[in-house]
Amino acid sequence: MNVRKDRLERDFLVMLHHLTPTKDFLDLFRDIVLTVWESETKDEMASLQRSLKALTARKNMRIDETAYQEQTARMHEETADTENRLQLISDDDEDIEALLTFSNRILSDPASLWTDSTLENRQRLQEVLFPDGLEYSNEDGFETHQGPLLSTH
Repeated sequence: MNVRKDRLERDFLVMLHHLTPTKDFLDLFRDIVLTVWESETKDEMASLQRSLKALTARKNMRIDETAYQEQTARMHEETADTENRLQLISDDDEDIEALLTFSNRILSDPASLWTDSTLENRQRLQEVLFPDGLEYSNEDGFETHQGPLLSTH
């Protein structure tokens, strides 16, 4: 099949424009991701906070000096580890917002992302959006067997 490069690129951009989800879809996507994220992190944070409270209570108990030194050292390690894990969750909360912002940019305008990308990034984007590849015909334009990753319908 012989197809001019400019027609092939134009048809591909038209297809990408058709893949652009609606604002309602993007809002729903964001809400779902945040709901799942918050559900998972709230449980873990609550567990870690209970651990910190128990460690603090144990630090205040009276025991002999040797046991005290051993327990104190271990509790300091556990406390530091738990505080680090809580900080990681807090950092992840900031990361999820950045990830959602980036995802929204990609999902809301895949055609512009394609146009602005290098060849290597275009190939990556095509693999993500069309994992089973694409076919092209002069009559029907671009087609895929399983459908695109994104759908507005």
